[in-house]
Amino acid sequence: MTTDKKAKSVDKFLPVESDCVGLAKLATDSRKGIWKMGDALQKLVPQVGIHWKQLDGEKASEAKAFEAVSLYVGIAPTTLKAYRNTSIAFKAVDRDMDINFSIYKELASLANTKGQYAKTIKWINSNPTATAEDAKNHRKAINGSLEPVITKGTDPAPSVDGSSDDGTTPNATATDVEGTLEMLNTATTTIKENPDLFSDHVKIISRCVELLASATDLVTV
Repeated sequence: MTTDKKAKSVDKFLPVESDCVGLAKLATDSRKGIWKMGDALQKLVPQVGIHWKQLDGEKASEAKAFEAVSLYVGIAPTTLKAYRNTSIAFKAVDRDMDINFSIYKELASLANTKGQYAKTIKWINSNPTATAEDAKNHRKAINGSLEPVITKGTDPAPSVDGSSDDGTTPNATATDVEGTLEMLNTATTTIKENPDLFSDHVKIISRCVELLASATDLVTV
């Protein structure tokens, strides 16, 4: 790998078969195996700081990297990415092997939100019988109660009540608006925490901000 000083990233070739030996077996070894696979994927397909290249030197992408791994291990690229991202989100000491991995997967983005990690761990440990759907509803409820964007001439959007003891969130509704805002929040957090990675794309990011401000009459700060 070669260092790219401008972006503080490194060039990395797409994974090959020899890089993926043993990964498929891990996924069949209970929940512990899935966590091990996620940890291994952190090193094989790092989340940040990589300029992906094909073996012939042509530009590639993270998506292509997961596709390459998928080819050798027989697991969907989106599933592999979820394993890695969930592994990144939760420290090994906070993973309970008696709790379904899908619970952690649903709450990974929330755990990565500033100020939410400890609260997310507490919710998981307090709701050991919660389902993935319960976790999803909890995530949506908390995302809806985080500090809203303030617009001209309007009051802040009302917050959503917290989850109940059984892990359900009766006041949370799954809508396209919530899903879109969740993706926007995740993307914004990623860019904010990894400015070097996006240094070559400032114009595109600025244009997106301008379009949002123009379309919604937002007050930028």
